[in-house]
Amino acid sequence: MKKITKLYILIITFAIGINLSGSINAQFIDGGNQHTVFLTKKKEVWTMGKNEYGELGDSTNIRRIYPVKVKGLPPIEFVSRGYKHTLAIDNNGHVWSWGWNNYGQLGAELPLNYNYPQIVDGITSAVAVEGGHWHSLALLEDGRVMSWGHNFYGELGNGNREHTEVPTYVSGLKDIIKIASVGYFSLALDKQGRLWSWGSNTYGNLGDGTTTLKTSQ
Repeated sequence: MKKITKLYILIITFAIGINLSGSINAQFIDGGNQHTVFLTKKKEVWTMGKNEYGELGDSTNIRRIYPVKVKGLPPIEFVSRGYKHTLAIDNNGHVWSWGWNNYGQLGAELPLNYNYPQIVDGITSAVAVEGGHWHSLALLEDGRVMSWGHNFYGELGNGNREHTEVPTYVSGLKDIIKIASVGYFSLALDKQGRLWSWGSNTYGNLGDGTTTLKTSQ
């Protein structure tokens, strides 16, 4: 009986794998914190998982155990997910967001959550986005970085600890080619190969020889 059960599980998993790779044709994926987002070669966004705050962007708050297409988006070039929110960049460099907005991480008016995509005002040339725990980052075409959302630990890098839903520039950064955000701190890599860090530093994760938080890089 155990052998038969294992065989059934194997067959079901194999069938689902064929369906996802054959019909959706994903080219980029990001996951964690109980929801997943991926981008297809047709520049469509699909999501699955927990949907408590609308982080799947399907205009519901229903958990999905199979991928659902996020509607209402133009052709998308890049996707990222935060703790309970999701970000995307369209082919014109605009940033779209949906999900939890308790600290303004959607770049939208507080305290509204959105279970469908809405455009983030003030950004027109983004090439990459990163979702942190409750904050968001955008890398611009000119090598500058913008941030918005939760800032208690200085993770926005703007020199203060005030939360904001308005995207603002990270002070002192230029020539950035890659960004990353994990939890309550942020990272950036410039074209000279230098790493910049700011935000929470409880365990020395900023690499500056201290455990003191930094509100700017």
